[in-house]
Amino acid sequence: MRKGFTLLELIIVVIIIGVLSSLAIPRFLNAVEKAKAAKAKNAMVLIAKAAKMYAAESDANVYPSINDGNFSATDGSGLGHLIEMVEIDNDSDWDYTLTGGDDTYTIEAKRKTGRFADSTITLDQDGKWEYDEVVWGQ
Repeated sequence: MRKGFTLLELIIVVIIIGVLSSLAIPRFLNAVEKAKAAKAKNAMVLIAKAAKMYAAESDANVYPSINDGNFSATDGSGLGHLIEMVEIDNDSDWDYTLTGGDDTYTIEAKRKTGRFADSTITLDQDGKWEYDEVVWGQ
């Protein structure tokens, strides 16, 4: 009686593992991208809430603008205390921009790294979302 595996059996196992990997890895990567997009969308909703609170506090009902992507308590925009209230996480995967005006605003998240670098997600004052990439599962 012989012990061990034949070369053919080992080759078949390697082929099966390769096929399973080729199916699983792209799905995993897409799930990671969707999670990162969901995180960005949540941050954008919080930025929108802070902008609405800012406009409600201002006499002219004007939304602020922040173009440097840094939403923090000391960013100089007047949103500082509101940013702390909604706890916006400055994410390393995304740059956020808030463009405000009279009764309107647009929030844009632009992907900094990864295979979808420079792709954007946009939210406006009416709650309308726009996406660059289908993989994010609008």
